[in-house]
Parts: sequence; structure tokens; C-alpha cells
Amino acid sequence: MSGARKLSLAITLFLVLAVGGVATLFTIQNSSRMTDLSLDLFVFATHLQQPVSVPMLLWVAFGVGLSLGVVSSVVSRVRMSSRMSDLEMRAARAELGSTNDDDWT
Repeated sequence: MSGARKLSLAITLFLVLAVGGVATLFTIQNSSRMTDLSLDLFVFATHLQQPVSVPMLLWVAFGVGLSLGVVSSVVSRVRMSSRMSDLEMRAARAELGSTNDDDWT
């Protein structure tokens, strides 16, 4: 392993541990803070029976956002990969100068 790679790995590890430590401290320090959640849409209203911990609410929101971002990224990459394959096939056919007499493709 090269020196630059080790340094990059050490910096990444330090940042992950630092962010994890700050997140843990935030959760511990604010675990007693609670909030009542309600939703009022004029035609429909609901209210949770028990209060929810603020750190839990924030972590759930963060997790949902992260999950949506990952799913969106994966779908985008699959679409781009499919499109790239299609374009590569078209380019190969154009280079060969072949005509497509097959009605199935």
C-alpha cells in the first residue's frame, strides 16, 4: 500500500470517527428532548399518541433521505448503463454499415 493511499485511508477513518463521535454525543445529550408530532392537512389530521425523541426523529429523517438518494443514484446509473449499451450497439452497427432487416429488433 502506497504512502498516499495510507494517508487517505487514515484521514477518512479519522473523519468517520469524528463525525460518528459528534453524532453520538448529540444523541446522548438530546435524548431527553421530546416532541409531539401531528399532521394537519385540512381534510385529514392525525397526532401520534406518544411524544417522539428529537434525535430519533432527526436520524430517521436522515436515514430516509440517504436511502432515497442512494436509490435515486442506483436507478440513474442503471438507466445510463442501459442507454450507453444501446448507443454502443448502434455505433457498432453504424460502423459495420449493416442494415437491420430483422423485424424483431
